[in-house]
Amino acid sequence: MNMGGKSAALRTLLSAQLLHQWGAPVFASAYRAPLYMALRYIGGDQQALDAGISTFAAEVLAIKEALAGEDVLLCLDEVGRATNPQEGEALLFAILQKRQTARSGVTFAVTHFSRRLPGATHLTVRGISKEALAMCHTPEDLRAHMDYRLTTATGTELRQGIAVAAWLGLPAALVAEAARFMHGDGQSEDVEGMLGADCEDDACGRED
Repeated sequence: MNMGGKSAALRTLLSAQLLHQWGAPVFASAYRAPLYMALRYIGGDQQALDAGISTFAAEVLAIKEALAGEDVLLCLDEVGRATNPQEGEALLFAILQKRQTARSGVTFAVTHFSRRLPGATHLTVRGISKEALAMCHTPEDLRAHMDYRLTTATGTELRQGIAVAAWLGLPAALVAEAARFMHGDGQSEDVEGMLGADCEDDACGRED
């Protein structure tokens, strides 16, 4: 989910591997991993305005370079979000499938896309319940109630982006309209039920 620590977990993993590669102590009770020829992190806004390179173009060029290497630990942080969601998801999972069949190196990817790749290990942050989110009023509250532990994903997890947007203070009517868009797109999760106590009944009522 949003604010669940996905990027932080990925960067922590990469930092641990960097220390391991250099023969330095790793900040963990135990750490076992092979050594790789190269480590690559692809994420964030890497656009180069002076060269006319957009965020998406920079991401694709970095992926092209990473795929050309052998025995690479590749960390992908929400790759594909800089283009439309359908093509972004398709590109990400084509990349993951290629890496899976190449049998060289390891790939970790964090994403909001919901497609599941056969043969891959799918994990999710346990997140926060709608009841706990409704009781949160500050970022400190959120951190206190968020369960950052990873668990095996089942594919039935609730998407909580709209609920988090409501918690961050977007107007209730706007949040309700977003929930109606989700309902119209065939989403089955109870989005309105996750909006918490600040969402007024008349604004958040679902239209048939």
